[in-house]
Amino acid sequence: MRPSRANWNKLFEQADQPIWVVDASWRIILTNPALCAWWGDGGEQLAGQEVRFGTPADAAISAEQASALTPDPAVFTGSVLQTKIVHPRDPAQQLEVQWVPLLDAAGEVEAAVAWATRAVATEQGSPARITATTDWHALLAEHRTRVRERGQAKLSRFVGESLSMSSLRLLADRATWLDCAVWIHGPEGSGRRTLARTIHASDLNAIAFAEMDASLLTPELLQRQLAEFSATLAKLPTKPAAAQHANLLLTNVERLALGSLADLEAFLDRQRVRLLLTSNGPPQDFLNANWPAEKIAVWSVHTIEIPPLSSRLSDLPVLVQHLIEELNGGNSKQLRGCSLAALELLAAYRWPGEAAELTAILRAAHAAADGIDIQPADLPSWLRQAESALSSPRTPPQPIDLDQQLAEIERELLARALRLAGGNKTQAAKLVGWTRNRLLRRAEELRLISEPAPKSTAAEPEFIPDLPFEPEEE
Repeated sequence: MRPSRANWNKLFEQADQPIWVVDASWRIILTNPALCAWWGDGGEQLAGQEVRFGTPADAAISAEQASALTPDPAVFTGSVLQTKIVHPRDPAQQLEVQWVPLLDAAGEVEAAVAWATRAVATEQGSPARITATTDWHALLAEHRTRVRERGQAKLSRFVGESLSMSSLRLLADRATWLDCAVWIHGPEGSGRRTLARTIHASDLNAIAFAEMDASLLTPELLQRQLAEFSATLAKLPTKPAAAQHANLLLTNVERLALGSLADLEAFLDRQRVRLLLTSNGPPQDFLNANWPAEKIAVWSVHTIEIPPLSSRLSDLPVLVQHLIEELNGGNSKQLRGCSLAALELLAAYRWPGEAAELTAILRAAHAAADGIDIQPADLPSWLRQAESALSSPRTPPQPIDLDQQLAEIERELLARALRLAGGNKTQAAKLVGWTRNRLLRRAEELRLISEPAPKSTAAEPEFIPDLPFEPEEE
């Protein structure tokens, strides 16, 4: 029996469990009071919000939070399924939700209705065992909520629950209110520049910002850019307060000419400027490059290391999900995530290009994917071949019999000398720089002749009778 619209609305409004409807354009078109109560502040404004399966990196906090209510993309293919919803402000509040597609008269999915079936327990971090049914979207939502709880919302791009990434976010958060220089080091492509820019964006005391790439700076160009930055600071409308400062980001600092250190230090002495540095190696490596120890000590008071991706592969699945959902944001194509087989391929690679390489590969795979998940076929062929090579059993090393190898070479050379000498042993001995007796003994040992060398060389025949070739006539 199908209830009338009035009965449906009454049931919808009086239901104890949260219920909402999302249309095919990924917009919430209906919410009930139970959902608004579970959501808390802002629940009344959920209707009308666009909730893509992922949000762009620069999305407003309200849009990112509302995306917690987004349906699994499989619903819009006609599937009925269950997912987990994590409250964006409290990871302990989670709901198990049933999604059902709503069809129009032509049988096309025009919306999806969700209702919470029960509350579920909180899971902290990544699961101990990854399976094909692991809900990476929910785990990523938990991670984002915890990051926001710690006041690190602007650091949400640095994804991962590993100890090294948790430490990175903590150190980066402290750097936003410290007044000392900050030195960021890590492999190229790991996000050093992004982290430095994020620290500046979160610095409430920053009144100006400049960025310079040491790999592109000659000493003269550095002087000119520092002078231009000084002129910019001089034009500020008000005098900076005691706690205020400008931020100067100097990337690839290992490429800075030693002669430019004095100019940079003189500039910092004249201006209230905090230095943000990025490099491949840690500050102590610069002692070997003849940098003054006192400068390294002052500029590396607060040091942040970005660990290589290969050293924190436990973070890879959540990072992959984060990047896919970021690609979904503002895109009509909405992917659910990455299949288990594709994740295994990504985990088998060692990522010399770090997160930048992973982002480029996922961007291409996102465009190539036909279904709602990235599959192994969507990844570059060289990545699949690399995994195949790693998984293939290695051929055990073959022993090398050096004596046998050398004997073969010696046999070939002696046979060639005898051939050039037309079978004449005396001439062959001269060709190899040996005595005649030595050549005869070695030719016998190598079975180039079948008779032992006679003791009396005078009675010895001039030709070797059983050479493996026809001797030339003298």
